[in-house]
Amino acid sequence: MSRQRLIIVAMTIVGLISVFLPWNEGYEDVTSESTSGDGWMVFGLFLICFILAIAGNRNRSIRGTQYVLLLITSLIIVLFCLIKMNEIVDSHRAGSSFLNVFGITSVGFGLYSILIIGFTIPIVAISIKKSKAKRRGHRRERPYKEHND
Repeated sequence: MSRQRLIIVAMTIVGLISVFLPWNEGYEDVTSESTSGDGWMVFGLFLICFILAIAGNRNRSIRGTQYVLLLITSLIIVLFCLIKMNEIVDSHRAGSSFLNVFGITSVGFGLYSILIIGFTIPIVAISIKKSKAKRRGHRRERPYKEHND
């Protein structure tokens, strides 16, 4: 398996586990349930990233349609996390919202880890790609000129 695919597979596995970590933190260990609809959507998006990373020729880097779908899926994860974080912060500022009644005060580490993984999947996909010469198995050589003095 190529290094790019291996790193993306590892990151998506961590993302799949992060879905089940707390998304909100509060007093006296009050946390919200991350698997109540929104969490399953994020789980499905990470599952799509996982399938895209293992599908196709595993010895080559992700490219073409798989590459574009991987980028779009990870950006949807990032946008969803930013929206969810905004909801949590706004509910804390409101003071009398439903979440604040139960003492939820801040964004949990599960949502932060999902956001970080969502940001780094496209970075890994872009930065760790094999060049065309390495994929084909040959190097371009300079023509050798003989000098007869």
